[in-house]
Amino acid sequence: AEPDNGPSRELARYAWVTGTIYNPSFHILPVFRLDRISRGGDHSPYVSLGDAGLRFTERLENYKRQHLPTDDFAHVNFGYVANVARTNASVVGSLAAAPAPPVALARRDQASGGSKWSLTWNSVPSAASYEVLFRRTYSPTYEKVYPVATGTSFLLPDQLDDGWAAVRAVSADGHRSLASTVPPPCPTLATRADSVAAGDLIRNCIRAPGR
Repeated sequence: AEPDNGPSRELARYAWVTGTIYNPSFHILPVFRLDRISRGGDHSPYVSLGDAGLRFTERLENYKRQHLPTDDFAHVNFGYVANVARTNASVVGSLAAAPAPPVALARRDQASGGSKWSLTWNSVPSAASYEVLFRRTYSPTYEKVYPVATGTSFLLPDQLDDGWAAVRAVSADGHRSLASTVPPPCPTLATRADSVAAGDLIRNCIRAPGR
């Protein structure tokens, strides 16, 4: 999938929403890049291997003491550390209680010029229901939620060319899975063999019938 819909971004959106629900006094500012400019973190190797990874960090560093032998416990903000721990616990706990994310997502245009798309996905055994999500391409998080009480299909009322759609599973007690993004279409023209972005697209795209 495109980087904006990759597993790390979806995990970040999940942490953003979940942390806000369970720890509302702790302001989380999502930064949709691998890390700070010219910096790296412990999560970077996971992302390089294709796994989801994110980190919580104070973005305003003090280079007069940080990364130096003089950076000791006297300078640790334990309230901040506790809030990060609470947020991490809420994310891990919610994911553990939630069903698995839906798989085998597909979409088909209903001969409508792109204004009506039929979304389908495989059934998740422990899911009581599903939710279809939609956001415009420039929105950092999902703006619309459509409940799907039964079945594994949905006719999206939004213009898919203008945004991104995803599906998540919901347990009987309301725990939500990570969102699975509807993959983009496969390219119809030849792609560069040395292009990382093209290789990622080909691995995750949906092929048109007959291709």
